[in-house]
Amino acid sequence: MGRVRAGAKGARDLARMAELLCERGIELRSEGWCLGVPRIGEIGIDDNGAVLLERSAGAARRHAAHVRRGHGAGCAELGVPRETLERLLRSWDRVGAAELVLEAVDLAIAELAGRARVGAWSPEEARDAVAHALRSRLTPEKRAAVARTRKRARRSSERRARLSAVRGQMPRSASN
Repeated sequence: MGRVRAGAKGARDLARMAELLCERGIELRSEGWCLGVPRIGEIGIDDNGAVLLERSAGAARRHAAHVRRGHGAGCAELGVPRETLERLLRSWDRVGAAELVLEAVDLAIAELAGRARVGAWSPEEARDAVAHALRSRLTPEKRAAVARTRKRARRSSERRARLSAVRGQMPRSASN
């Protein structure tokens, strides 16, 4: 199957893997298909972010069983069964972030299901919903931004200290 990543290095990485998996499902959904229920060894994400799918001998049987059971909301909105998302994300998770990422994906599915009542499904809206849900749940702080915030807070507290020290004094002017 080529070089496949073993697992997520962190929550942000797992969210990116979920987004790539949903992107592949959305592509399939726009063609009238769903990802189905591949085994963990049959699917992976390479270093370039491509979702690789290599079906084994039992794939057709599993897919037929999936179709008989019926497509759920995950298939209808993202082209990926919810149970497939959960199974894959939990297997790729190395930091305990699968639940958080799954909550975000569930949020996207619910949002898209609500929109489906109003209008037609669109791949662009599905991509946007997934991206928005993941980014709203996982907002990693960048070190530089944290440092700037701390520096601003330190300056602000120094300014307050200077102001409180001069409160009892007369305002300075040219005549003082």
